[in-house]
Amino acid sequence: MTVRTTWSSPDTHLARRRGRLDWLGDTLTAERDRWILWLPVAMGIGIAAYFTLASEPPAVAGPAFIVGAITVVALSFRHFRYLAPALAVAAIMLGFAVAQWRTHDVAAPVIAKELRHRIVTGDIVSVEPRRGRFRITLDVATIAGLGKAETPERVRLTASAGQYGGVRPGQRVGVRATLRPPPAPALPGGFDFRRIAWFQQLGGIGFATGDFLLEAAEPGTDRRPLAAFSDLIQSTRLTVAERVGARLPGVPGAVAAALMVGERGAIPSEVRKAMQQSGLAHLLAISGLHVGLVAGFVFFAIRGGLAAWPALVLRYPVKKWAAAAALSAIAVYLALAGATVPTQRAFIMTGLILVAVILDRRGISMRLVAWAAAVVLLIRPEAFLSVSFQMSFAAVIALIAVYEVVGDKFRRSLGDRGFAYRVAVYLASILLTTVVASLATAPFAVFHFNQFASYSVVANLLAIPIAAFWVMPLIVVSLVLMPFGLEGAVLPMLGAGIELIVGIATWVSSWPGSSLNVAAPPVIGLTLAVVGGLWLCLWQTRWRVAGVLPISIGLLSITTTQAPNVLVSPDGKLTGVLGHNGVLLVSNGRAQKFVREQWLRRTGANGWRAYPEPGEGMVAGMRCDLVGCVFNDGDRTVAFVQDGRALPEDCRTADILIARFTVPRDCTGPSVVVDRRALVQSGSHAIFWPAEGNRPGFVVRKSEPGTDRRLWLRRPPVQ
Repeated sequence: MTVRTTWSSPDTHLARRRGRLDWLGDTLTAERDRWILWLPVAMGIGIAAYFTLASEPPAVAGPAFIVGAITVVALSFRHFRYLAPALAVAAIMLGFAVAQWRTHDVAAPVIAKELRHRIVTGDIVSVEPRRGRFRITLDVATIAGLGKAETPERVRLTASAGQYGGVRPGQRVGVRATLRPPPAPALPGGFDFRRIAWFQQLGGIGFATGDFLLEAAEPGTDRRPLAAFSDLIQSTRLTVAERVGARLPGVPGAVAAALMVGERGAIPSEVRKAMQQSGLAHLLAISGLHVGLVAGFVFFAIRGGLAAWPALVLRYPVKKWAAAAALSAIAVYLALAGATVPTQRAFIMTGLILVAVILDRRGISMRLVAWAAAVVLLIRPEAFLSVSFQMSFAAVIALIAVYEVVGDKFRRSLGDRGFAYRVAVYLASILLTTVVASLATAPFAVFHFNQFASYSVVANLLAIPIAAFWVMPLIVVSLVLMPFGLEGAVLPMLGAGIELIVGIATWVSSWPGSSLNVAAPPVIGLTLAVVGGLWLCLWQTRWRVAGVLPISIGLLSITTTQAPNVLVSPDGKLTGVLGHNGVLLVSNGRAQKFVREQWLRRTGANGWRAYPEPGEGMVAGMRCDLVGCVFNDGDRTVAFVQDGRALPEDCRTADILIARFTVPRDCTGPSVVVDRRALVQSGSHAIFWPAEGNRPGFVVRKSEPGTDRRLWLRRPPVQ
C-alpha cells in the first residue's frame, strides 16, 4: 500500500494569489472601455452617503471633499495604475459635495405651524388643473403675520374653480389661505414630502379660503428675465392644457394634456389605477419613449419631405438638417413637459444621439447613458432618491445592455425580408423591450409602491404600437397646428387612439391577479439588487454573470419583510390596525385618503373598513365604545383612547396605548405608549409584534427616531 503525502508550500500559495491577481488584472484591462460607466455610480454613492446621514454634516465638509478629490486625482497622475481608483474616490467625494451644496443653495424658510386664514401675496409660478380644482404655486411676497426672515420662498395652494378665477403665471395676486408645513411621512420609511418640498423651495402647502385677486406689483419688483421666461413657458403649458380640454373633453383630453405638457392631475383616479395595474403607467409620464418618438417622427418627416427634391438631397446634408430640426423639437417638448427628471434624461440622451448624427458619430451607447446620468446628478443631485430617476435609468441601462448583445442580430435578421417578417421582428422587439424594462424596474416599483403589474407584457405589446404610430405623431401634429388654431382637425383622431389605449389598460387590469401587492424589500435588499443589476449590465466579459447573486439575495430579502400591525399617522388623526381577517381597520374612513392608501399597500391588507361604531359589537378583533376602541388578538391588547376617562382601565390592561392627547407619565402599564408627545418628537409610528405564536415583545419604528436634524426637517417644539 502506497501512502502519498501532499502539502502546499508558501511558494504554492503565493503562486495561486498571483494567479488570481493576474486574472483580475487581465479582466479589468479587458473592461477598460467600461470603467467610465462607473463614474456616475460613484457619484451616486457620494450623494446617497450625504442623504443617509442622521444629522447635517459641517458646512466645510463639501469644500473639503472637493479639495480632497482634486488632490487624489493630482497625486494619481504620478502612478497611472492608481488613476482609475482615484477617479472613483474623487467621484464619490464630488457627489457628496454637490449634494451638500445643492441642499444649502436652495435653503429657504419653512413655516413651523399651521397658519389659518392669512393673506398671502405673491407671483403665480404655475397653475395645475386637478379634476375640477386647481393647484397653484406662488412666489411669495408677503404672508400676513410673518416677518421677512420667516416668509417662505414659495407656497402651494389648492383652490376651487371659482376661487381660481383664471389667473395666469407671472401675475401678482393676493389670496386668503390656510397654510401648513409640508407633511411628515405617513409611516416610517415612507415617502417624505418634506425633502421634496425643500428642494422645490416650498415652505408651506394649504388651500385658499378666498378668491385670487390681482394686485399691482410694487415698483422695482419686476420679475427677473429667467423668471419671466419660466412664466411664459408655464402660461403656454396651461393654455395648451385648456385648449385640449375644451376641444377634447373627458378622459381623452386629460390624457392628451398629460402627453403634451405633463399635467396628469385631470386624469380620473380610476384611469390612473387601471394604467398602473396594467403596466401602462409609463405612457402617462413623459419620458424616453415619448421624447424618442417625437424626435423620430420629426426627423423622418422632415428628411422624407426634403428627399422629395433630388437636387436638394444631392447638394445638401438633409439628414443633418432633419437631426437639427428634431433637436429643436425635443427642446420645445422638454419645456412644455415641465423639464421633469425623466424628460431631462431623455432630452440629454436623445439630444446627444442627434448631435452624433450631425457630427457623423455613433449615437446610442452605454457611455451616453453614463454622461446623461452624470449631468442630471450634477444639476439635481436630489433626483438620485426619486423613483422617476431610479426607474428611468434602470430601464434604459438594462435595455442598452440587452441590445448590445442582441441588437446586431435583430438588424442582420432583417436583410431583404418582406413586410410581414419586419412586423414580426418589430413586435418581438416590443416584447423583449417590455420584458427587460419590467424586470429592471420591478425592484423599484415593489420598493416604492408595493405593486407589480403581472400582465404588463401583454398590455405593452398591444398599446405601444398604438402610441408609436398613432398617438405620438398626432401629438406632434396637434402642437404644430395649435398656434394657427387648427388642432381641432386632428384632436378627434388623437382622442380615438387614446381611448383605445385606455380601453386596453382597463381590460388588462380587470384580469384576475393583474396587480400583485408585494411586500417591499428592506433598503439593503434593494441596494443589493441594484448593485447586482449594474454589475450585470455595465460589464461585458463573463464575470458580469456574478451580478445574478446579489440580485437574487436582494429579491429574496422580500421574504424577511413583515407588515406592521399598528400604524399611527404623524398627527395622530388616523390610526390603523391589521385585523384578524387581513382587513385594515382605520379610525376614520373619510380623512387622509392618501395616508390610508399608503398603509394599504404597505400592509398588504385585503381591504379596509372604519372602526366599528359603539354598540356594533366585535369586528375583526376590535370593539368600540364612546371613549375609545380596544383591539385584542388573543395574545395582546391595543387600546385606542379617544377620551381621558378610558385611561384608568386602559393603562392597567392594555399592552399598547394610542392617544392623540398627552398621556400622563404615571400610565406605566402599557409596554408602548404613543401620544401627542411621542408624535411631535418622533412623527409617524409603526408597531410590529412577532407573527409566531404568543411570543412577547414589540418593535416600534418611527419616521424620525433620533434628535439629529437635517435641513429639510422642521418640527414644532413639544408642548
